Parts: sequence; structure tokens; C-alpha cells
Amino acid sequence: MQTGLCFNICQLETSYLPNSEVTNLDWQVHECIPAHLSYACRLCAIHIQETQFVRNFAQEMEVLLKDKLLLWIEVLSLLKVLNIVPSHLAIIASWLEVCLYEADPN
Repeated sequence: MQTGLCFNICQLETSYLPNSEVTNLDWQVHECIPAHLSYACRLCAIHIQETQFVRNFAQEMEVLLKDKLLLWIEVLSLLKVLNIVPSHLAIIASWLEVCLYEADPN
């Protein structure tokens, strides 16, 4: 996700149209969002939830959320799974909070 997410990943002509009005959007999504990136975007929170704390990984997650959050949301919108954002953000935030507390309980 760190290297795959980018601004206007499907190279849409305008951001002023709703996805439902973009011609050939499904084809553009298929061509521009590789399967591994689609998988990572849709399921990253589930995998994170099952991951043991590693400080470097937690720091990478923080950087990802700071630098790529909107790009991740754009991809989820294009994949028509935008509805997972609130629950996935809650999972990630909870994981970071618990892991950071366990690493430094003071």
C-alpha cells in the first residue's frame, strides 16, 4: 500500500463526477488497481488485527495513515467498498492504541 497507492490512481479526467457517472470505470479500476493492492486495501485492517505488536510495523501504520489515508479511501471508493472505512479505521486505531499501551504502559 505504501508504494501502490497514488493520487488519482485510475487517471480519471475529473473528480467532479460521482463514480456512477464515470464511463468505463469498472474497466479502469481493473486496469489501474492491481489485485494485490485491491486485496491489501480491502483486508489490511483484518490482518493488522491479528498481528502481534512490532514497533516498526506500528510506526509504518502511523505513516501510512498520515500520508496515504485519502488515497486508501479513494481506492476503496473505486472498489465499491467505501462502507468498510469506519470499521477498519476503528480496528486500526484500537490495534495501535493497545499495542502502544502494551509497549509503554506508563
